[in-house]
Amino acid sequence: LAFGSYALASVVLFGHDVVRSPTKTLVGDEGADKTLYLWSLEWWPRALQRGHNPLDVDVAWLPHGFDFGLGTAGSGLALAAAPLTALAGPILTYNVLILLAPVLAATSAFLLARRVTGAFLPSLVGGWIFGFSSYETGRILGHLPLAFVALVPLVPYLVLRRQQRDLSRGAFVPALAAVLVGQFLIVSQVLFSLVILLACAAIAAVLTLGAAAVRETIRDSALAVAFSVVVISPLVVYALVSDAAAPLRSPFSESADVLNYLVPTRRTWIRPPGTAEIADRFTATGAEQGAYFSVPLLALALIVFRRRPVPRPQQLLGVVLAIVTLLSLGTRPKFAGEVFAIGPWAVIAPMPILGSALPARFTLYAALLVGLLVAIALADRGSWIRWVLALGGIVLTLPNLGLPQWSSPVQRPRFFATGLYQHHLAHGSTALVLPYGPAGWSMLWQAESGFRFNLVGGHFALRVTPAEHEWRDAYKRLNSGELTPQRLRAFLISHCVDVVVVTPGTRDSARRAVEAAVAMPAVRASDTLIYRLALPKATNGPADDGATCSA
Repeated sequence: LAFGSYALASVVLFGHDVVRSPTKTLVGDEGADKTLYLWSLEWWPRALQRGHNPLDVDVAWLPHGFDFGLGTAGSGLALAAAPLTALAGPILTYNVLILLAPVLAATSAFLLARRVTGAFLPSLVGGWIFGFSSYETGRILGHLPLAFVALVPLVPYLVLRRQQRDLSRGAFVPALAAVLVGQFLIVSQVLFSLVILLACAAIAAVLTLGAAAVRETIRDSALAVAFSVVVISPLVVYALVSDAAAPLRSPFSESADVLNYLVPTRRTWIRPPGTAEIADRFTATGAEQGAYFSVPLLALALIVFRRRPVPRPQQLLGVVLAIVTLLSLGTRPKFAGEVFAIGPWAVIAPMPILGSALPARFTLYAALLVGLLVAIALADRGSWIRWVLALGGIVLTLPNLGLPQWSSPVQRPRFFATGLYQHHLAHGSTALVLPYGPAGWSMLWQAESGFRFNLVGGHFALRVTPAEHEWRDAYKRLNSGELTPQRLRAFLISHCVDVVVVTPGTRDSARRAVEAAVAMPAVRASDTLIYRLALPKATNGPADDGATCSA
C-alpha cells in the first residue's frame, strides 16, 4: 500500500506528461546532463557483451578515449535494467527508472520508519519526507544515479535489525556489504559519504548508547564495510592507476546554506514573500539546493526532544542529524551566502577519495533523519496538531509544477530519428556532432545508433579531459564558432574526424566556421548538414599540425 501510494504520487507529480508519450518525452529538464545516463544504459551492457572494460570508453573523446575511474555513471542501474533497455530503448527505460527513484526511496524509508515506530501512517509520512524531499526533486531534473537512493535507508534498517538481534551475523554482514556494493555501482559518491556517516554514527552511538550496547553491531558493521571494500577494490585500484580525472567541484560553493533549511527555492510550489531574494544568494547550483524542509516539519522533528529525559535512541538520532547538518554546510558555512565560520568539511575536502563527495549532498541524510523523527513524533502522540503540522509541512515542500522543467521533449533530429544517419555515417567513423557536448544530445544519438559512429569529445561531466588540454580553447568555442578556420582545421585533423554533423540548434556562426575549415560543400540530409572531410591524416607534431590519432 505504501509503495502504491508513492508510485501514484510520482506519476501525478513528475510523470503525467511522460505517460502520454513515454518514448518521446523525458522526465526532467531540457539540459544535456541526463544524456550521459541515457548513453550509459546502452554502453554498459554493450561493453560487457563484447568483452570490453566499460570503464575505458573507446567510442567517445577520440583519439584518447575517456576513463571513468571511480565514476560508475549509474552502471548498476544500467545492468539491472538491461533487459528493459534491450526491449524498449533507453528513453522509456530512463523514464521508468527516474519515476521509480522517489518511489523506492520513500518505500525503503517507510520500512525503516515502520521498524522504529511500528505504526503505518506515521511511517508513510516519514517515507514521503525522504522520498519526495527537496534533495530528491532536484535530482529528478537530470541526475538519475543521484536520485536513485533507495539503498540508503536500508543501511540503518539492517543495522537496527542487527542491533535488535533480529538478524544473525551470518545474514547481516553479507546483506550490508551487498547494499554498500550496490550503492557504489549506482554512484560512488553516495557510498563515500555513507562511509563517512557510518563512522560518525558509530562514534555517536558509543557516546549515547554506551560502548557495551553497540560493540557487537559496530564490529559487524565494520566487517561488512571491509567486505564491500574488498569487492570494489579492483575498481578502486584501477581508478588510482588509470588516467581518470574527477571533474572539478567546489566544496565551498556546492554546500548547503543554513537558510536553505528554512527557505525554499523556485522548485518549491509555495514560496513566502521575500524568500526569493534570499534564495538567490545561495551559492550552490540549482540541483544542489536541496536542504529545504519547511518550518512545520522541522518543528515536528524537534518535538521528540521535548520529553525528559530524552530516550537514548532519539539522542542518537539528534546527534547524527547535527553531524549531517554540519557536514552539509561545507568548508565555510554560509548564512544567506555570507561566510560566518570554518566548517568540519575543511578537514575532509583534501582527502583523495572521500573528499569527492560534495557536502551539499549530505542533505540526503538530513531528509532521512527528519522523516524518521517526524514519524516518531506522530507515532508517539497522534494529536491533530501534530498531524496538521505534518500535512502542512508536506504541502509546503511540494514541487512547483508550474515550472516547465519537470518534463521535456526528447531532442532527436529527423536525421537520427528516421534512421537516415545509416546512409551517411559509416560504421566506425569519427564524427564531430554539433551542437557540441553540454549544448547538444549527441551522446543519446550515438547510443541509439548502436554506437555506429565514434564521437569527438562528449558530455561526461569533464568539459575537457587532461589528455585534451592543448585543445581546451577549441572545445570551449566549438558551439560559438569563434575558432579561426586554421585552428578548427587543425583540431579536425588531429582528431581524425571523418564527418562533421550539424544538427538543428547549431549556431550559424559555428556552421560557418565548419564550412571555412573544411572548404567542402555540405550535403543536406533532412534537417541536418553533413560535411565530409578530405583532410590529411594526423601525424605526430605540434598542436596546430595535429597530434597522432592512432591511439
